[in-house]
Amino acid sequence: MQGTEEPFKWVISECLKIGDKLGSPIKTCTAESMIGAGGLASLMCRLNLLLEDGSTRTLVAKWLAPDHLVNSKNLGQPRECVFYSHPIASELGSAVPRVWHSVGSMDTGEKLLIMEDLSSEGAVQAGYFYGPGTPHNHGRDLASIVAANGGVSAVEMTRKAFSIAAKLHSAYWDQLDLLKTWNWLRGAQWINHQDQKSWESSQSLVKNMWTQGRLLRKGITWDPLLVSCMDSSIAKANWADFQKEYVDGKIARTLVHGDFHPANFMFIHKQDR
Repeated sequence: MQGTEEPFKWVISECLKIGDKLGSPIKTCTAESMIGAGGLASLMCRLNLLLEDGSTRTLVAKWLAPDHLVNSKNLGQPRECVFYSHPIASELGSAVPRVWHSVGSMDTGEKLLIMEDLSSEGAVQAGYFYGPGTPHNHGRDLASIVAANGGVSAVEMTRKAFSIAAKLHSAYWDQLDLLKTWNWLRGAQWINHQDQKSWESSQSLVKNMWTQGRLLRKGITWDPLLVSCMDSSIAKANWADFQKEYVDGKIARTLVHGDFHPANFMFIHKQDR
């Protein structure tokens, strides 16, 4: 998979493999960086394609930065590639992007997705509609972005996101028998009383992120109630209680989005979706 050479070369070489899926071989492929668009761990670029039939199109590639591979391996993040290669993704329809190519290795933590470019349809990330409070929006002309996309309020955007969430989460509501074949999903082993070590590792990660976040953002005035709730919640996390309350209890289980925040949603105003 990913070598030590300039990363765009690797991404382009993978992209050149998918011409048959696009309906025509790829004649040329160039990449332009999308700095800052990949979240905390990923890198992204836009791929500009010229096909042999003379048509053009753009796609988006997303892969992990080298210094995040250890965490990716420990957390099993390449399962994202398994997801998009699985019938689940197509069953969910427009709730998820179309992915043309996905490769990943659970052994190394590497992963690569080449997906549709929603910006070509005028899509913007939904986080822009929630004001300047989030670091994702720092330095953005939010007023212009919101005005250009229908002036949708945060309340209305929340309604739209909630509707998408309901469709996603209701699709496999309490269908625990699916875990027998979908055992690669995050948490599948935990619900079957297995892999306590990885569960505890995930809780430690949350604890460390919360601790480091407070230390690094000393200029922020934290709401005392928020701090108290977070400290209490993290302190109470233990495997025995998790098994008792969430596995052996009566709480329904379902397939969920693992990182459900506004910046991970795309909004297309002209299609109202």
